[in-house]
Amino acid sequence: MGCIGLRNKSYYVFNTPCRKEEYAARIRELDLGSYNALERCRQQADEMWLKFPVKFMQGLQNLNVSGDYVYHSKNAHYCYRVTGAEDVKYCVNLLAGPAKDCYDYANWGDASELIYDSITCGNKTYNVRFSAYCWGGCKNVEYSINCPGSTDIFGCANLHHKQYCILNKQYSKAEYTTLLPKIVKHMNDVPYIDAAGCIYRYGEFFPMEFSPFPYNISEAQELYPRSREWAEARKLPWREEEKRDYVPTKAAGDLADRISDVDDSVLKEVIGCAHKGKCEEECTGAFRIIPQEFAFLQRFHLPLPRLCPNCRHYGRLQQRNIPRFFERQCQCAGLHSNDSVYKNTARHFHSEKACPNRFQTSYAPDRPEIVYCEQCYQAEVV
Repeated sequence: MGCIGLRNKSYYVFNTPCRKEEYAARIRELDLGSYNALERCRQQADEMWLKFPVKFMQGLQNLNVSGDYVYHSKNAHYCYRVTGAEDVKYCVNLLAGPAKDCYDYANWGDASELIYDSITCGNKTYNVRFSAYCWGGCKNVEYSINCPGSTDIFGCANLHHKQYCILNKQYSKAEYTTLLPKIVKHMNDVPYIDAAGCIYRYGEFFPMEFSPFPYNISEAQELYPRSREWAEARKLPWREEEKRDYVPTKAAGDLADRISDVDDSVLKEVIGCAHKGKCEEECTGAFRIIPQEFAFLQRFHLPLPRLCPNCRHYGRLQQRNIPRFFERQCQCAGLHSNDSVYKNTARHFHSEKACPNRFQTSYAPDRPEIVYCEQCYQAEVV
């Protein structure tokens, strides 16, 4: 409970060991069924974690990689949440490997190769460029969307298992190969110019203004949060929060502190979110507790939430670093961290001198965490 940097340990509370027969009693003493007690534990854990070093990136069994949350990969750079990737760069959310020889690719991998500047393409796709939602054996696809199983197509939408099509029109192989270079030349000679004045020639993904989703309700806002002013300056759609007529019957601050003091009548309440719609987290302003959720909270002796589901979602996202990388040096100063907050427990390869290792990390330089390189971190946690 509340621990950090332990390996192969049992029965620890805030990094302090206790006997097996004492552990359950220690947890009960924390009174996690109380909202106030749970928040105190959360704060205590956050404060304690900052006194211990973190590894510069999350990863396992990698060779020559950079980014964060990278696993079982080789020669993967500036990547985020990828597994089983090889010879890739600027890739995100390739959660089903393998993926090889890809660049500017998001979602999802699964035996795909030569994917460039595309999104949500996977499952044995090959040589797909500037496309979205093309999967299931797609091959030699450009500027197309939602065309599963199709090969040798250009500028198509919603085709299934088609070949030699341009703008959804069927051609022979000879006609297709003759027309394609002419179209590419025309795209370069007469490029598309979006509302913000950006020029799109052949080789660019679809303009952001073509997105069916306003920026602030897309996944982009979760990974790269931006303001409404930023979006409007680029002529991007932004959705105004709908005015809801929810009338809370109970404020978050009026909820019972302990789950043991709550009965089924809470299911009839409209609870006002503690953020009151004043955050940038798509706050709904109010929410209800459904029976399944209430049963779950009772089973695990957890207090009622004070935030609406959207605000809780963004709260979870804040526990995960975002794909923005910084060049930094290991903060190990030899016998301790360079701010003297953490005292090393083992002798490191650089002895009492400052560690010379540099790396790319998603921990920004102004963040409070103590960031160690792989060698120094492993020396401390083995």
